[in-house]
Amino acid sequence: MNRRTFLLAVGASACGPTKQPRPPKRTPLGAGSGSARSTEPGGLIDTQLLASQWRASAIALRGDMLVQAAGGELRIYDARTLKRTETRDLAPRHFCFGRDGSLFVYSYPSGALQGTLYRIGPSHNLETYGGPVLRPDGYSVLLPGRTAHDVYVTEMANIVPLSIVDGHVEDGPPLRHPAPNAQNRDQLVARPDGSIVAPDREDGLRVITPDGKGTSYPMKGREPRHIVGASGDRVWYSHAPGKHFEVTSLYLAKIATPLEAEHTIDVSPHRIIHLAAGGGAAAALAVHVRPTGDRGPEDLDIRWAVIVIGEDGAERWRAEIPAAFAPGMALITGFVAIDDKHVVLERHDHSLLGWDAATGRPIA
Repeated sequence: MNRRTFLLAVGASACGPTKQPRPPKRTPLGAGSGSARSTEPGGLIDTQLLASQWRASAIALRGDMLVQAAGGELRIYDARTLKRTETRDLAPRHFCFGRDGSLFVYSYPSGALQGTLYRIGPSHNLETYGGPVLRPDGYSVLLPGRTAHDVYVTEMANIVPLSIVDGHVEDGPPLRHPAPNAQNRDQLVARPDGSIVAPDREDGLRVITPDGKGTSYPMKGREPRHIVGASGDRVWYSHAPGKHFEVTSLYLAKIATPLEAEHTIDVSPHRIIHLAAGGGAAAALAVHVRPTGDRGPEDLDIRWAVIVIGEDGAERWRAEIPAAFAPGMALITGFVAIDDKHVVLERHDHSLLGWDAATGRPIA
């Protein structure tokens, strides 16, 4: 435990629980009022139908393992069958795979004075470490660090480095999040050298190094919305060309100056709701909302799809989501995950649907 953690812990125990300042309020996805004009025929569509999912993903794939944070549980599945193999009552705030394939889970149980960092190794052994004193009512994203013993956890405007040292957790000097109040503030990419790619406060991307230094990579006329990693020194990002809500463009770009796209993909008339990458490809959860009359939500034809695009810029396959799984706007808060073997989709009630990543064949 370092000096910062020790002093915060002593203060908390001496003074008793104190009311923590709440983080900036975020409008729940799919909620809100008002309307925005769609480019499609038919007039106005409620803005909730044009929302995107920018939260940190609740599912992740590695090999034949699918991990899901569902309520207070961490659920592990065989990705080949989507059959659950393990359930852990860890109250996960978020999780990530470490550099050696271990699974890290960050938890802040209700009423706790500090967080807890768990590590589940290849043999599924559970290690428990006292984590840092952060805001118990905040939002967190967990990201892999530079080594197998390092991770980052976000706290409001900070990105806090955590290291497992001699059986306990040390938290280092926090890094400043470049866009802590942005809607897509959780769209962070951890790179093997320990740096983090984040949305910039102005526009474009910002890369933050482990020592806290940052470099901006502006984009001319583009504002990245979803941001996920790609192979090498590249990222995938989405953009709404001229229309804030209608995220129809996907780009693969090398992080360099100037930041120019190697490939540009237009998925319209679909709009990208969530984006993931892995196994040399990106998977987009997309929706096509088409007015069929002038009575509002009752006159909408809503169709969902998962679109997989390789790093060569070519579409590999797309799968229409059955209406029974995705009635109406059921996937507005959905997540998609992809690796070299599988693509998996999660619905708001934690139900799962999957495909073979190479062929698009449904997982039985």
